[in-house]
Amino acid sequence: MHRLRIILASIFCLSLGALPTFAATLEHADVPGPGVIVKDDLYVAGKIINITREVQGDLLAAGGDISVSKKVSQDLMAAGGTINITSDVGDDMRVAGGEIFIKSKIGGDLVIFGGTVILDAASVVGRDLIITGGEVVVHGRVIGNVRAKGGRITLNGVVDGNLIAEAGELHLNGRVLGYSKVSGEEVHLGSSAKFGKKVEYWSPAGPMSFGAAATDTLFSPSLERQQNGKKTHQAKVMLASTFMAFSFLAAALVMGLLIIITKKYFADVATQLRKDPWWSLLYGFLYVIVTPVLSVILMITIIGLPLGLFFFFGYIFSLVFALPVTALVVGKLLQIKYKKKWGKGMFFLVSVGVLVVLKLLAVIPLIGLLIKLLLILAVLGALMTTKCRKWKLIA
Repeated sequence: MHRLRIILASIFCLSLGALPTFAATLEHADVPGPGVIVKDDLYVAGKIINITREVQGDLLAAGGDISVSKKVSQDLMAAGGTINITSDVGDDMRVAGGEIFIKSKIGGDLVIFGGTVILDAASVVGRDLIITGGEVVVHGRVIGNVRAKGGRITLNGVVDGNLIAEAGELHLNGRVLGYSKVSGEEVHLGSSAKFGKKVEYWSPAGPMSFGAAATDTLFSPSLERQQNGKKTHQAKVMLASTFMAFSFLAAALVMGLLIIITKKYFADVATQLRKDPWWSLLYGFLYVIVTPVLSVILMITIIGLPLGLFFFFGYIFSLVFALPVTALVVGKLLQIKYKKKWGKGMFFLVSVGVLVVLKLLAVIPLIGLLIKLLLILAVLGALMTTKCRKWKLIA
């Protein structure tokens, strides 16, 4: 029993200890102080974000306009309307936005999803480039492979590895040292295009001449079938993505409403969770196990039927909203731990960030789901304890 307690303690402390790093350095809007080095991870949210100092850790930025002009030693992740990155990145970069401009030397992979995406000629991607966008222009060098999808794609740079590209309009005017597999409603070759290995291609216009650009080419109608199959798959993915986006927005809306209508409740719950995490976890576990059994027992009897239904629907309601409520409590826990004076807007942004982290935990096999479950159970237990204490005070 003692050994089991130690194991559970390790897992639970890991879950509570990992999430506070989310707020290792949390700032809003502009990040001033040129020449000052951030010796930690940096997480920023705001309408306008300017990173003007070196970050010796990960950088996570979310906002309207994002600009990064100093080196990031590890990963860089950014989501916004307009994103302008002109600094070097030591490891991976993942970016999503409306308009994206990148002029960087990137040590790892570069993953981009955007409306208009431009990779400057001075850019170097150390490993693979995965890019999806409406208008995509690649001028720089990619040491690994390139996988690109978009409405209009222009390749003017150098790809040391392989190229896979699908577009409505595809312009090839760069060099590819590996093999290429390209398809588009329109495929155009520029004067500087050069392919080191076999080129497999398809377009509705049929076979085309590559001239001196490639010595080994294959017109492949199978790429058309693959495109049609991918369109069906993409439709399914789009449907699933729409549902996920809707559920996320609904959760964020619930969180916003709860922040507006409550005053100190989540602060009380977070304080309780921080004070007695183990009792909170136990109460949460008992709540999840005992409540449905008690509801069924009550519903069997005529007298207890209304109370049983009340418990049952309340139980379902609590499970449905358990994740956004957990995000709010953990967000408040971070505020208390780091003694931040956040307004409701900032508290909402941090809680939404926690919600994203909780959803991403599900991607990690077994341990991620376990951490997520333990957090939810602990928060449910803290909610019960806080509510019971308030009832006692009223009584």
